[in-house]
Amino acid sequence: TADMMFTLSVDGQNHYRNFLEQGYLKFERRTTAYGKQTVGSDVAFDATTHAFWRIRHDEAIDQLVYETAPRVGGGPGTWMERGRTWRATVLSVKVELKAGTWQAEATAPGTVQFDSVKVVR
Repeated sequence: TADMMFTLSVDGQNHYRNFLEQGYLKFERRTTAYGKQTVGSDVAFDATTHAFWRIRHDEAIDQLVYETAPRVGGGPGTWMERGRTWRATVLSVKVELKAGTWQAEATAPGTVQFDSVKVVR
């Protein structure tokens, strides 16, 4: 049940997150008004196919798009959409990368490595 997370945090009660838990890549949004909500469907994680994770703003329709891409030549290949959600008013965000467990594990969960982070406005 170890977790690996990439989160865009607005504050303690509002965030957008991609995370890996128990072999599945998941996508969520949490807002004060609606609580935690799943975005898209859980995906069986494949380190090759899901090497890159991204949350981007589609300005044309004011939605956040959750995407993954394989590694191709050291960078991301074609991005695949995993889910969309409308966004709350966001003036600034913090990028949060974290990994760990919240309980004792019968089997050591392994090692997490974050390769790089790119933030573009």
